[in-house]
Amino acid sequence: MSTLEPKLAAAATTAVEKCASLKPTESCVIVTDHNRRPIADALFDAAQTVSDTVSLIQYPPGSQHGEEPPAFVARAMSDADVFFAPTTKSISHTRARGEACDAGARGATLPGITEDVFTTGLDADYQTISEHSRDIYEQVADANEIRITSPTGTDFRVTPGEREWYQDTGSIDTAGAFSNLPAGEVFVAPVTATGKYVVDGTMRPHGRVDPDSPLEFEVEDGTVSSISDDAIRNQVETAAEAVGDAAYNLAELGIGTNIGVNTLVGSVLLDEKAAGTVHVAIGDNAGIGGETNAPLHLDGIIQNPTVYADGKKVSLPSWDSVISLSVNRNLSIIQNQGESLRVQPQDESDNSESISATTATLRLDSPSFKLTGGSTYREESGWEQNDSRDRDCDCNRNCGYYSSIVRSV
Repeated sequence: MSTLEPKLAAAATTAVEKCASLKPTESCVIVTDHNRRPIADALFDAAQTVSDTVSLIQYPPGSQHGEEPPAFVARAMSDADVFFAPTTKSISHTRARGEACDAGARGATLPGITEDVFTTGLDADYQTISEHSRDIYEQVADANEIRITSPTGTDFRVTPGEREWYQDTGSIDTAGAFSNLPAGEVFVAPVTATGKYVVDGTMRPHGRVDPDSPLEFEVEDGTVSSISDDAIRNQVETAAEAVGDAAYNLAELGIGTNIGVNTLVGSVLLDEKAAGTVHVAIGDNAGIGGETNAPLHLDGIIQNPTVYADGKKVSLPSWDSVISLSVNRNLSIIQNQGESLRVQPQDESDNSESISATTATLRLDSPSFKLTGGSTYREESGWEQNDSRDRDCDCNRNCGYYSSIVRSV
């Protein structure tokens, strides 16, 4: 057995049991190609431990992201209760995937997934992803205009119109639910967009973009009018031979919410989920609330963006502003990135030996602050405690030692 096999099995179990919540009475289909077969096999084995009605379908890799899979694959997805699609080329934004979910199937696509990305990306804190996604959603969902700027020259405005913003949190436990795995983004198919965006993160076919040669795109009235990169321009022009101007459609605006992705690795599937990044896509968006069908969907990731919703700056999650802080009775000051954190129990005279430790996850958006209080924390700098916590004390009173998540308000 290779050292990677147990990690593949663990990641597949997370996808099947935690993300999809597959039940013994449900059917599951895995659709794949020969390039992604080890991941598909791991998902198949994990699903078989839960259900007896599991199938695996392999077909040749598509020629382009967004290309429709064969009809027999589309039927199998629609007929299943749960589907997983680890494929070389993405079928996330295809009619086949959309129609399967419309029919009540729930599932996840894993386009371009590698074994390293699968094992790394599925090792995620889905509650935290959900919290950050909800926070972003609440800031942008009612906005008439979203503006994005970046240090590399992005100045780009999108109009969502009446189209729905979606939260991709990795949870696919209800009929019709859909997610990309690994998860962590909030996205919309804009009605229109105008301006310039500069991709300095990751984009196919290049992987990680050369920082000295970022990719520039001009957009006018929802259509990409200029592409600086020859390889990407050739892909779009090839698609345009089949579908015309639909290939140039500004398809998607997404915001990454996964603070577990702390560096870009060159995989769009993973990198577009990185907290605090923005991605913009060209081509098809019929499967995510848009009206354009095209045989491609090309995401480009923008690093260090500033996002405004109707002129108000959006607070983005950031992996480098989150720390895990372990606190015991003898440790009151911890330094992190120049910030001073003082943690203090409500009753400093408490000498109970039953208290072992507390872990707090803190967003460092203010210079310094002091945690005080017991079962609910009070904060001096406009912070509040998340309602969910695990008590780590059996002294039967509010001693202030709890596991908690503190987030900015």
